[in-house]
Amino acid sequence: MKTPLSCLCAALALLATASVTVTRADPVALTGDHVINPGPDDTGSLTVSGELHIESNHADLGTTGDGQVALLLTYQENDATRQVVVYAARSAVEYLWKEGSTDAATASPKMTLGADNTLTLHDATGASTITLTPATGEISAPGGFRLSDGTLIANQSSLRSTALYNAAGQIVAQVGEDGRVIFSNGLAVGQNPAATLTESSTAYLNTVLQNLGFQENPVDPTPVDGIVVGSSNAQGLSVAYDTEGNQYVAGIFSGSSLDIGNTTIAGDTSITTQFIVKRSPSGAILWSKVWHVSGFLSGVTVDASGNVYVIGYFSATAGQSVNLAGVTVTAAGNFDGYLIKLNSTGVAQWAKVLGHPGVDRAERIVSDASGNVYVSGYLNATAGQTINLAGISVTARGSHDGYILKLNHTGTCQWAKILGHTGTDYVSSIALDASGSVYVAGYINATANQTVQLAGISVTAQGGQDGYIVKIDSAGVGQWAKILGHTGSDRAETVVSDTSGNVYVSGYINCTAGQTVNLAGITVTAEGGQDGYILKISNAGIGQWAKVLGHANADSVKSLAVDASDNIYVAGQFSRTASQTVNLAGITVTAGGGQDGYVLKLNSAGAGQWAKVLGHINSDYLYDMALDASGYIYIAGKIPAIEGQLLNMAGTSVIAAYSTNGYILKLDAAGTGQWVKLIPAEISKITSGPGALVLNGYSCQSFILGDTAVAGNESRFLITLPTDQVAIENPRPAASGLTWGNAAATGISAIALGDNAFSTGQHAVSFGQKAVATGDGAVALGGNNSNASGNNSLAAGGYRSTASGSGSVALGGEYSYATGDYSITGGGRNVAASGEGSASLGGDMNHAIGDFSFIGGGRWATVTGRGAVSLGGEGNEVFGDYSLASGFNNYAHGYTSMVFGFQSSTNGDYTTSFGYQVHSQAAYLFAVGRRNVPQGNTSEWIPTDDLFVIGNSSNWEYSNAMTVHKNANIRAGGTFEAKRGIRIPPGGDIPMGAFTEGNDPRTLNAGLRYENE
Repeated sequence: MKTPLSCLCAALALLATASVTVTRADPVALTGDHVINPGPDDTGSLTVSGELHIESNHADLGTTGDGQVALLLTYQENDATRQVVVYAARSAVEYLWKEGSTDAATASPKMTLGADNTLTLHDATGASTITLTPATGEISAPGGFRLSDGTLIANQSSLRSTALYNAAGQIVAQVGEDGRVIFSNGLAVGQNPAATLTESSTAYLNTVLQNLGFQENPVDPTPVDGIVVGSSNAQGLSVAYDTEGNQYVAGIFSGSSLDIGNTTIAGDTSITTQFIVKRSPSGAILWSKVWHVSGFLSGVTVDASGNVYVIGYFSATAGQSVNLAGVTVTAAGNFDGYLIKLNSTGVAQWAKVLGHPGVDRAERIVSDASGNVYVSGYLNATAGQTINLAGISVTARGSHDGYILKLNHTGTCQWAKILGHTGTDYVSSIALDASGSVYVAGYINATANQTVQLAGISVTAQGGQDGYIVKIDSAGVGQWAKILGHTGSDRAETVVSDTSGNVYVSGYINCTAGQTVNLAGITVTAEGGQDGYILKISNAGIGQWAKVLGHANADSVKSLAVDASDNIYVAGQFSRTASQTVNLAGITVTAGGGQDGYVLKLNSAGAGQWAKVLGHINSDYLYDMALDASGYIYIAGKIPAIEGQLLNMAGTSVIAAYSTNGYILKLDAAGTGQWVKLIPAEISKITSGPGALVLNGYSCQSFILGDTAVAGNESRFLITLPTDQVAIENPRPAASGLTWGNAAATGISAIALGDNAFSTGQHAVSFGQKAVATGDGAVALGGNNSNASGNNSLAAGGYRSTASGSGSVALGGEYSYATGDYSITGGGRNVAASGEGSASLGGDMNHAIGDFSFIGGGRWATVTGRGAVSLGGEGNEVFGDYSLASGFNNYAHGYTSMVFGFQSSTNGDYTTSFGYQVHSQAAYLFAVGRRNVPQGNTSEWIPTDDLFVIGNSSNWEYSNAMTVHKNANIRAGGTFEAKRGIRIPPGGDIPMGAFTEGNDPRTLNAGLRYENE
């Protein structure tokens, strides 16, 4: 008797149902052939031959006190006895499958389905082997393993024979009783140094894994307070601290929300959101404020009492009500600058609009010990126009004026000053001294000898673009003003003050080498090109000393700072050939090459103390500098380099870990390097806070700092690092590579697995027979003779797939070649994509040559035009840029032309041929049909040329059935029939030619109607 499993299950279901309703039944014997419970499609049947015994409450099975009923199903299959036992109680049903004996006590169990849905499989002895418990989600094998909650737990004794075998059946690797992995013939790692790992080489294995980029996970990662705001989501992030160490972060973002720590700030998808948050020293959000306006947030500062001031600008219509952090103001129109004051609990105290109906901006802010704030910016107005700056009227001098104003803690404007003349004038930097005087640095554009007003002080322009510095006392009275420059292009960009009220100004001048320049009464000699400078002026406005920083090429000062001892630190960069010397305030340094960053220390007398160069032979960038309370100097910037390249960072050597190395350099007051840290990012700003450094920038790839992950490329971040812990670990230089099998990996961090697999590129990976990955970051997978030679390329599967272009991809197929940068080939045979960004997918003997061209399937297709396309068919050639051909032996030669059909072509630009042997020569032509060759100029619009053509030739004598010319004339190659008449506009006419036989001119004339008749 043959018993399909589905049939048996159907029988069991029937039996189980019966067993619940009865407590005892007499044995049932079925003799002969029987069918039990056949389905409508004749499935689920049990055919019985011989005897089928069904017994209830079998003595050998036993019963239970809750009225359990036991059924025993015994049947024969190929002379073997099979039994299924069903236990049925009031609450549950249990199934037991036994076989091998008619005696249930001696029959061997094969499978048990318990009342709790636990499924147990038994071996030949009846012992449990595998148990599945749905209630707990566990799978277990007694004496072997247990899989629970995603964790595989193995019995140590069961691992004794766990091993990996090669093709010859020999053990290659085995798990020992103590849990160690034993490699029988050793493990080859890299080529240099050549080494074999044995079970006693765990220390070397640990070193190899670390060199490959693995590192031990710290038990307690360094807490890093990071705000990762996502790609292009937030901008203008500014940071400030109060005296208690609380941090204030302000900026703008777009979209519905911004996550900062565990707090979500709601945004508005229809407009940008400006925000400020206050965070405790531990990073907890104490409060936040938002205002939804189009514009920008420029800065934030905190006064001695913990009040917070935010500046920026917004766009609105004149007279429109605008909500700024809970305060409603009235817009002056167009772009308005603004100033908001909030108290230490985040409650807005007042808000001021700065501007007029033109374009006005508030860009810089500082506060003094008395709670006064000073705001600078610019406004665009007509000369003589009156402008309201926080309640004080000023008169514009020209189209673009700088301004500076002072407000007290109640928001009352104390004074406002216009800085400039009729040209374009800017404020670059503002600083306060201990007496409450404010210093303003900027630049003006004026004609030589032109008089310019700077806060009520008249100065004479040198010409072109001139830097300036002006001092204004706390009452708003200009004390002195200085022009810095000559007839060329000069700027004053940064101003800082020291403890004695002296000020230091940095900027640049553009001069010929050897030319003299006056800087606040001090004559300096230009090195040539663009030179950076540093200038000291006393509080009385007397120039003390000036230094030119640079040489004959482009040099600049990026940051300026003064310490508690009135030492001055200058950070900048210069361009110079490697090994050439550069003079930095009397200190000679040697250029690394290209563009180098530098740090210079001078004492208060202007004497250079030390100078350090940062970088290597190529271009390096220095962006910002910060000092902490202990006198340490921190420099931030970026260095593009080849991974593994040695970088000289102010005398401290570090190996480039990324293609873009964002760096933080720490120096002590003596100029000695303390450490250099690298991350794959651009660090645009660095701020020193209480016991912390704040990094502001965006990522170039994903990375981790302590317990904070910055994910993705170009993700903006603001990260606070504790200065008492080193949270950034520089990656170690990688070993030669890792190989398995008859393979070689000579590239840094390269991996090669498989017979004759080679990985010579940095971070390259090759898997499979004769797979070769020679490009940096290249991957060759599977197939035979896959070759990924382009940087960051991929060759996967197929036979002799080659990806040689940078970022190219060759997938499957046979003899597929992706040689263009960022090109792709997929499947097919003898397909190639050599144009940049081109693609050839499927087909046979296809070649995408044009940049950004595409071939989809077909055979013998060639696409040389930029952005051109060939789809399917055979023998198509697409030469015109942005053209398309589909079908058989079609040629698209015109610019942005299209061909569909059989042996058709286009030579004209913006032309379409559709049909059989249709050849369009004229530009802007659409031709359809069979065997027609419309002529015309291939590139120009000629009124008499064809615009639309329908052909109908049935032989090799090409003809056109109907033609519409570009001048709107219509020509019919055959008979023209107008059954519903022809309408002629007033004054129009129809030239009458010959009529076909049988037509009466009077009949034709009767069908003509003039318009409006």
